[in-house]
Amino acid sequence: MLFNHAKLISAVLSASLLSVPMIANATLSITNNTNFDSTSIINNTCSTALGNKKGVTKRHSSNTVPDSAILLICGRTPDNCVADLRMTADCTGDSIATLVFSITSGITSATLTAAGQKAGYILSAQGFSVQMDGGPSFKA
Repeated sequence: MLFNHAKLISAVLSASLLSVPMIANATLSITNNTNFDSTSIINNTCSTALGNKKGVTKRHSSNTVPDSAILLICGRTPDNCVADLRMTADCTGDSIATLVFSITSGITSATLTAAGQKAGYILSAQGFSVQMDGGPSFKA
């Protein structure tokens, strides 16, 4: 009887693990070549909730957001995690772009908003990497 109970528990645990989205490499690399720090509002949460090092990409620098942070913020919407990008250190201001992210396949869509186009930003995204260039030419 104990053997059958152990098999049942093993089967339930295996089925549970299969239902959890697998993250092959959800580490997100962000390169900010602009004159402004950047943050994002993701699922109604400001990226600063991840802390200043993970949640804010400083101007003229790169930032790596680890798998665990991605899963924390995108866990409810693993294949349709929408981020509104702001060029401030605290999620204020106009959105300059909208990114849609999948924890299994990376960025599926990256679109500049009208405000981002007007300000002269350039956005490139592929896989698990995002790069921001351009923007207002004056210093912050």
